[in-house]
Amino acid sequence: MNPAYLSYTTARLACMFYFMAPGLAYGLITSRMPALKAMTGATEGEIGIILFCFGFAAVIGLAFAPRLIGRFSAKATLAASAAACLVFVFIVSFSNSVLVFGATMFLLGICMGVCDVTMNVQGVEVERAYKKSSMNVLHAGYNIGAAAAAMTGSVFAATSLGVWANFALPAAVMGLLLWWAQPRLVTSEESAAADAPSEARSAHKSRLPLLVWICGLLCVCCYVCEGTVGEWGSLYLHQEKAAPESIAALVYASFSLCSLLCRLVADKLRNNFGDFVVGTSGAALALAGMLAVLSGSSWTVCLAGYAMMGLGLAPIVPIAFSRAGSVKGASTARATSLVSLLAYTGLLFAPPSFGISAEHFGLHNSLCAVPVLLAILLVLAVVLGRLIRKN
Repeated sequence: MNPAYLSYTTARLACMFYFMAPGLAYGLITSRMPALKAMTGATEGEIGIILFCFGFAAVIGLAFAPRLIGRFSAKATLAASAAACLVFVFIVSFSNSVLVFGATMFLLGICMGVCDVTMNVQGVEVERAYKKSSMNVLHAGYNIGAAAAAMTGSVFAATSLGVWANFALPAAVMGLLLWWAQPRLVTSEESAAADAPSEARSAHKSRLPLLVWICGLLCVCCYVCEGTVGEWGSLYLHQEKAAPESIAALVYASFSLCSLLCRLVADKLRNNFGDFVVGTSGAALALAGMLAVLSGSSWTVCLAGYAMMGLGLAPIVPIAFSRAGSVKGASTARATSLVSLLAYTGLLFAPPSFGISAEHFGLHNSLCAVPVLLAILLVLAVVLGRLIRKN
């Protein structure tokens, strides 16, 4: 389903740009949140509600993505949703009230939810068409987009230019990259089979296999554990390990950098050792890292532990999407949507749960739930490996 001239490198790069787009959009918002808060006059509580609505909107987009793919094709839906992400993130920069800020973030959330499903569908199609592991490099594109947004946000925050300029320039550059990439996207096999109603409809109506649900639960564990690093890691290091704020701020940076580096090489590891070895080893490494964080007596040990978590968790989500989307007899769009829906739903409700728990039992005791989740992740990785062997 590919043009004869389209090389694997070109197809993978084109797909990677579409992974970068939502990462860039989200990174721009988070990097300039203080400025957006000042522009709209929002309180911390109102920001929290807006972010919850943003996450809830993303879940709505995840749920409706398979229908859009079935109606318009994965390729068209991906192109439209990625472009819409860039448009709405630009509109967010003109927010002058809490209501406008919330409404535009809600619309952005829907677009990012749709984009999340369709970009993973496209990633599965690249792997299927060229028979090469690609998901980790593609997911690294999201990290690159978010990092680029954070760097531009830092630069623009030091100038007198408005937020709109900060958002417009990266969005315009990203738009040009998407314009180049769109005709180089791989055509979905499901879209090409739309004229074969018996096979297409049976794939869409049949129950999804257990393997898909296991992949979804894997992503839930990974997303929740990663969320605790980003939202509570720096506070834990500063409050419980007496690290200076400047050091505590490095928690998520070390985690993200190690995650990015791992994803750039993890596809080669998958090809050489297989998904079972990479997945279980990653889960075990992440578990060891979190145990080091909780038991370490110094902040240096904690930082090393969080870095280990970044290395360990990095390849698991791409493997889960790759395996779920390539299950025979199941719709790639439905399978990918379910995995994303489970993951985002867990991520949506986990942060408030950890906050409530920390308020009543202390942050250290609250974070003791993370090794339990990582142990469950390790068990799920073993189960996934056995299901892969059976299939």
